[in-house]
Amino acid sequence: MKIRHGFTLIVLLLAAGCSSPGETVDQYLGSVYRGQFDNSYQYICNADRQKVDLDQYREQMEQALPEFVRSLYNHYDWQITSVDIQQTKATVKVQFTYPNFPKMLGEIFGSNWRRAYTDPAAAEMADRQLRTLYAEKPPPLLTADQTYKLVKENMQWLLFFDWAAKQEE
Repeated sequence: MKIRHGFTLIVLLLAAGCSSPGETVDQYLGSVYRGQFDNSYQYICNADRQKVDLDQYREQMEQALPEFVRSLYNHYDWQITSVDIQQTKATVKVQFTYPNFPKMLGEIFGSNWRRAYTDPAAAEMADRQLRTLYAEKPPPLLTADQTYKLVKENMQWLLFFDWAAKQEE
């Protein structure tokens, strides 16, 4: 009888979506950098989803991460460097390694490299040229640290970006 109850408890915990803060951040980042924005949205807490719906989120992410950024996904890497859990809140620190887009776009557009983020024709040109330039060789890389806040909702860790406060600014 004891084994059966233990098995039932494990199944219930798995069905409830129980996760660790590090796993949530890892799944979120993987979805984001693969351009799977509908999937990444599920890792965001309800308070933030009440402020930014899926369509708004998808539009914001497509602007922030245009196709030329996502096309180099295999050059992104991140490592969870620390996880701090305080009851229903958590902080996850991540070290990123990612393509140095200012340098790479500077090779294409010179000092006007930012236009690849605002001009659709320039973004398309950047996508084609970056795919060609870095098909055979690795791009120049940068490393940076970022911290994510999470909250526990319904036994699942979800990212908290505090979009309500950002909308008030």
